[in-house]
Amino acid sequence: MGTNTGSGLREVHVPSDPTEEPSNSVKSWTSITSPPEMIKHIMIQNDIQFSQANDTPLADSPLGRTISRNGDSKVAEQILEGTFNTEHQLNEVARFLQKCKKDPRVQPFLQNVDRTMFKSAFGGLSENNSSFNSGRHIGHYKASLDCDIAM
Repeated sequence: MGTNTGSGLREVHVPSDPTEEPSNSVKSWTSITSPPEMIKHIMIQNDIQFSQANDTPLADSPLGRTISRNGDSKVAEQILEGTFNTEHQLNEVARFLQKCKKDPRVQPFLQNVDRTMFKSAFGGLSENNSSFNSGRHIGHYKASLDCDIAM
């Protein structure tokens, strides 16, 4: 999505046709070099990427809303404890929810990451790298610090 010259993200490439989503099939690209525009396009792409699960049973559905966005509802706790009634769920969803029961051998780990911690974690990293697990460019995480919705 972008060009990195060793001292930060200098440009992002977006499809010339604004109705197209970035993919290998895009024929024509436009280079964006204005930092505010770069952030805007990175955030749009991040929103697309991070919204891929919207049509799954645990996202925007009655079950997903009951579990809650943060997974801190009574239903979420019942799923983790293995006591949630799956009688009215599709068989596939019921089997999935039953597999979500927490392993009693695993101890809880509580860690709240605030804006300062997030910034310090990514602030010192080189933008020449990507995050190993997600493959996301470090600049995407840094750009999210400027977005109130993301934080």
